[in-house]
Amino acid sequence: IKLPIRHFQDPEQISNEDIEAAAEECRALWQLGRGPIQDLMLAAESAGVLVVKEETEISAIEGLSCWSSELSRPIVFLSSDKANAFRSRFDLAHEIGHLVLHKHIPRADERDRYNQMEKQAHWFAGALLLPAETFAAEVRVPANLDNLLILKQRWGASVAAMMMRLHALGLLTDEEKLTLF
Repeated sequence: IKLPIRHFQDPEQISNEDIEAAAEECRALWQLGRGPIQDLMLAAESAGVLVVKEETEISAIEGLSCWSSELSRPIVFLSSDKANAFRSRFDLAHEIGHLVLHKHIPRADERDRYNQMEKQAHWFAGALLLPAETFAAEVRVPANLDNLLILKQRWGASVAAMMMRLHALGLLTDEEKLTLF
């Protein structure tokens, strides 16, 4: 299993800098470089993650992940209902974020704690798919939809995911993000 090891016991312990570092370490362990990831599922499976993709007919389920004690490996389940490759890549990156960041944190029953862990997994997915330095260097500032649509094909991420990443990096203000949405 080639995943970054973190020993967080509570989501409150995890900073955005911790998340960025974990995503960078994941890229380094998987020898992905700093550019677009050609095949995230192949990279995850090569790192020992068992990935299952299936139609669920349950719109609320996009992905699930856990560490299997029986198999001694992490498992990611992805819903294929939406048939959107960009969303599926983000969902996989999101679940990898849970596996790395939340391995030692009990399942969240409280809504606020659950939401915090979801935001952290989203941040990890953005950092894994769109590394700060290399991705940001390719974005024309101020960002516009034409530029982001071109980058969508290159980076394999949705325009919405790129906008959220640019906002997280401080390259898009709240107002600019709202205008683009």
